[in-house]
Amino acid sequence: MLAPRICCLDLDTFFVSVERLLDPSLRGKPVVVGGRRGGRGVVVSASYEVRTFGVRSGMSIREASERAPRDAVFVEGHHDEYSDYSKRAREIVERFSPVVLAASIDEHYIDFSGCERLYRRPGDGDDDATILRVVREMTQAIDRELGLPASAGIATSKSMAKVASGLAKPHGVLMVRAGTEEATLGPLAVRKLPGIGPVAEASLGALGIETLAQLVAAPEAMVRPIFGAYTASILQAARGDGTDELGRERPAFREYDPRGAVAGTISNERTFAETNPDTAAAVLSGFEENGRIDFAGLLLSRPPPRGPFAGGTTTLC
Repeated sequence: MLAPRICCLDLDTFFVSVERLLDPSLRGKPVVVGGRRGGRGVVVSASYEVRTFGVRSGMSIREASERAPRDAVFVEGHHDEYSDYSKRAREIVERFSPVVLAASIDEHYIDFSGCERLYRRPGDGDDDATILRVVREMTQAIDRELGLPASAGIATSKSMAKVASGLAKPHGVLMVRAGTEEATLGPLAVRKLPGIGPVAEASLGALGIETLAQLVAAPEAMVRPIFGAYTASILQAARGDGTDELGRERPAFREYDPRGAVAGTISNERTFAETNPDTAAAVLSGFEENGRIDFAGLLLSRPPPRGPFAGGTTTLC
């Protein structure tokens, strides 16, 4: 039986890459997408040139402004353009496989399982070489046709493919062959595994667990207080035994799910010039009690999909 062939495609520094297509003068410069320098907001994307100064996605624009060099360029972004380029990238991906799942606006999972015979060429050394070549051709097509760099990881499971795509950055392709998963994961820092964030990383560090090999070797009872109900799945993924099921679509923006057919969370954010009671009242007044959400026009306005409906958290800061 052929091994699963799951590919995680990540559009490298996607928002920065699109901004550079719109303004070629930004190429080679440290770029921060998310807002004006010294202003309010959150870093959406940071170029590799500015990451060396400690600027990261999710950081406040004010902190990024303090860390970034003087020649760094801060841009507010062009969200409509991001959606368009993401759609066009997916159209290219779908030429290579009919099974494509959007994990976010800049990340897709593709199932190449069983495609070896379809794509095999005389020069391919084995089935792994065939899929590796095809994925490289896919990333090259995205770069050639759209000007967007992309990295990809190929493995037997979704979580392993995600890790591999991160190891392949920037603009590379990495295959983790079946049977080599644990050896590949073992030396990596625990933070490299999807599902382990900074809080869990710190908790594991306090126990002397810094690598995934150490995590796998640790007694399950030791790490259960950290991961709770997710302990078994985290340990499974750390061994490279994750699932090859792609799951369901996770649309990033309302236009990807106009009919509200996909259950799950869809988020958006808006940064105001200043926060005052009137601003808070305007935002909170967007909630209605008739089973609809109209978050001041910032999220979406539609009846909830089938099933129970749960609200979220609004943070004004």
